[in-house]
Amino acid sequence: MKDCEVIRKELLGSKESPEDRKWTLMGQSFGGFCCITYLSFHSEGIKEVFIAGGLAPLVDQPDEVYEALTRKSSPKKEEEDKHH
Repeated sequence: MKDCEVIRKELLGSKESPEDRKWTLMGQSFGGFCCITYLSFHSEGIKEVFIAGGLAPLVDQPDEVYEALTRKSSPKKEEEDKHH
């Protein structure tokens, strides 16, 4: 993350407006974790962040999240299976 912050400052650090010195991040999967980490350490340099799918829950164990997903998606899957 330190490298990213150095690059941001090099590219945008001379902009006049403080808002123009911020950048937008987009991360998918592992990139999403990188964005979360960057937010944790250098949020002052970020205008906005987009995280696209694949980001696991930021908790100790993902079991609760996957169980909730299964409960929610199972009826839909059963309905789709009837049509195929």
